Amino acid sequence: MVAFWGALLVAPTIVERASAQNFLEEAGQFEGKVIKEVTIRYREVRTVDEARLRSHMSTRVGKAYSQTMLDDDTRKL
Repeated sequence: MVAFWGALLVAPTIVERASAQNFLEEAGQFEGKVIKEVTIRYREVRTVDEARLRSHMSTRVGKAYSQTMLDDDTRKL
C-alpha cells in the first residue's frame, strides 16, 4: 500500500508484492504481514526532515502491515 501526502510518498515494503494491476484491489492480501522497509520519497522540494516524518508515523519496519495504521498515519501527517 502506498500513501501520498502532498509532495511526499510513503511506501512500506512487505514480503511480497501484489500481482494485480489495480493495487487497491489486492491490498487486503498484505494485512498482517511484516513490513520489511518503509521508503519515503519526495516529489518536490524536501521541506520536512525524514527523521521528523518517521517520528510521527506508526508504520515501521518489523511491524505487521495494517491498512488502518497507514490510514491513521495519513491523517497524522
